[in-house]
Amino acid sequence: MRKQAYFALGSDITGDDAAWGYWTRASYNVLQEYESKDLRRRATFMGDGDHYAEINKANGGYTVDHTADFLTVKKGVVGSTKDNSKITRMNSALNTYMLRLAEVYLNYAEAALGNNASTADATAISVVNRLRARAGLDPKTTLTYADIIHERRVELCMEGQYWYDLVRRAYYKQQEVINYVTGQNRGTITPILYDTATNTVTVDASKATSPRAIGVIDATIFTLPYPESELVQNPLLRENPVPYQFTEEKIKDLF
Repeated sequence: MRKQAYFALGSDITGDDAAWGYWTRASYNVLQEYESKDLRRRATFMGDGDHYAEINKANGGYTVDHTADFLTVKKGVVGSTKDNSKITRMNSALNTYMLRLAEVYLNYAEAALGNNASTADATAISVVNRLRARAGLDPKTTLTYADIIHERRVELCMEGQYWYDLVRRAYYKQQEVINYVTGQNRGTITPILYDTATNTVTVDASKATSPRAIGVIDATIFTLPYPESELVQNPLLRENPVPYQFTEEKIKDLF
């Protein structure tokens, strides 16, 4: 698995040159998502001064030493071959889980919620609270979509799930998701300061925000375009979809 190579802050972690994660940083928006007492899941990221005894063991562990205006990724970053004999170049030997138990719990909670504004389903609340208790957080007594998507975002952070969560929601709440994405203000880079002692993020008022280019955010972002080869073979795919007109009588006595 190459996750460590993509996420590791520097070569002093991996012991080789396969460490490209210096610019893979937590956004201000995602850091705001974490509850103040959630130390377990905040540990997805490493901040200035954080110490990891399991990395660079030969030198007494690894202490992050960079400025407090960014956090890089810790999840999936486990050290070098000297720290663990099962690690090889660009392969940490960690399994890439396709479905974690936490996701099963959250899938159940989302299904129990359905199209309702909230749910008090006992099983859904119980399994979500298992995740919250594991993170040191207070239990929930009811669940809304906002509660569930919050838990998914912090629990499964950096596991490649969140975009698909948004696409799934967009199937039936498309404008809500578009508003959510635009509300994240992705076109602006917000300078931050992160205090690892208190696990809090603040805006660095001494620096100005800066713009960055983003694509158009509308309904088209949730679907992939047809391959050009398919459009050449069937130009009608370029047309807007229309309802299919059934002209044959429905079969009613099949069984």
